[in-house]
Amino acid sequence: MARKKDATEREVDELLDSLLKGRSPKEIEVPRDRDLTFDPELVRKGQRRLAGFDEKVIALYARGMTTRGIQGHLKELYKVEVSPSLISAVTDAVLADVKAWQGRPLDGAIESVFPKTRVQLCIVHLVRGSLRFVAWKQRKAVARDLRTIYRARSLEAAEP
Repeated sequence: MARKKDATEREVDELLDSLLKGRSPKEIEVPRDRDLTFDPELVRKGQRRLAGFDEKVIALYARGMTTRGIQGHLKELYKVEVSPSLISAVTDAVLADVKAWQGRPLDGAIESVFPKTRVQLCIVHLVRGSLRFVAWKQRKAVARDLRTIYRARSLEAAEP
């Protein structure tokens, strides 16, 4: 046998039913928190973005998506409107780290991956290796000009 609901329970049920069906005859009243005792669970007080949001934006950016593409992706997937300027702010925050990572010294990195590799530091061999990028008809002239540079005893002698 089902128990009878009191008036408050019936009111809450009617309100929930009308909210779920999209017709809300009553406004929801949220009590004020004058004592500051309410601590939200999803978004903490003073928090500007959800936890993990920046990482998701950075991951999409790292995969080559533009800020507008990320904006569209978030709107489509999460039904969330995010401004392109917010996405730019998130990506700009890590841009300095990305630049530092890209400019990191690679001393020893090649040898650690390819232990038998010898890095060529001899200027003659570096110059000769660069001739691969010169058209065949121009190689002799370029080699002659480069020879005067790498045989020079000073910077002034190497400059034309």
